Amino acid sequence: VILAVEDGKGGYLFCDPTVEFAPPGDLPPADCDRDVLLIKDGKAEWVRTPKHDPGTATFSLDLQVEPDGRVSGWIAVKSSGYAAIRHHALETLEDDEERRGRATGLLYPVYFGATVADLEIPAKQPASGEFHFRAYIDVSNEANESPFERNVEPPMTGVGLPYLEVPEDSPPRKWPLRLAAQTIRVTGQIKLPEGWHPADDPAPLHVKRHGLTANLAWNLDRSTNCCKPSLEIVISANDVPPESVVDLGAAVESVRSWLDKPLVLSPTNANALATVERTRLSNFPRLSSGEGQLALVESRYPSGGNLQLRRAALEKVMEWFHDNPKVAFLSQTYLANIDLSEGKPAAGKKRMAAALDT
Repeated sequence: VILAVEDGKGGYLFCDPTVEFAPPGDLPPADCDRDVLLIKDGKAEWVRTPKHDPGTATFSLDLQVEPDGRVSGWIAVKSSGYAAIRHHALETLEDDEERRGRATGLLYPVYFGATVADLEIPAKQPASGEFHFRAYIDVSNEANESPFERNVEPPMTGVGLPYLEVPEDSPPRKWPLRLAAQTIRVTGQIKLPEGWHPADDPAPLHVKRHGLTANLAWNLDRSTNCCKPSLEIVISANDVPPESVVDLGAAVESVRSWLDKPLVLSPTNANALATVERTRLSNFPRLSSGEGQLALVESRYPSGGNLQLRRAALEKVMEWFHDNPKVAFLSQTYLANIDLSEGKPAAGKKRMAAALDT
């Protein structure tokens, strides 16, 4: 329910009480600049909500692709307008796990399903204006089944494009299509693993149709073995005329098709394949919190995977965060479970006893 409060000037101040941290008068982009039916004193009248800045979210990448295809590293996020309102929620959460969970949702446009293992949020950011934060992410390599190639997904896998598929036998549309205005940009770089190079140079895509603008390119730098994505999607029109919906749907599908195609990497020699196992733990970075470090362990080295690597990672956590009782206890517990899985009950029992003593 959208509330309308008389502003004393013959108009209304519109508020959405379901949106956290939005000041009075700021509405979600889908509710701005549209006709609404106002119920007042038992009577109804049509009024129009005002325009508002939908904002921009810019994601600057500093990522690395591991030889096994996993992607990890830092994403710096800068947001403005309504996008910043949603991001400000991070400041109000005191529990680290809850903050990482909220950040995971905020990063959906670029990496849907990524694990957020660490967060850096500058203190005392103004309630209005830009909002900044950095997140360390880890993305699994489930799409990389072949040992002879690696697929790097475009970092816009979760961007909110409208679904506009219109069946051929549908009657002509009579009403405009309502879209939510937004601007999403992705910049920065993704470092490719040594010995692996793009199999080809994907062609860029430039689309401009009925309020949708998309400029998508990988920008490969073979001298540094980096790809520097330059991705931008802007939806500026709130109402698309009914006669333009089919054409807009074709443009959206071309954008979605480009985003669905990964950057395929191929090994340059046999040594590239040999580095996969050797480097899996060498790129295990130390994060700012023990809880985040354990989250990274669970993402990279789950209990159902390679137990040798899991043990080595947990031992690193113990070394780095031995003065954190909660992290030390959980690490010891996980190591005890590995002992039991490897048929070492005595070692597991001893480790559990040590954990309970902490």
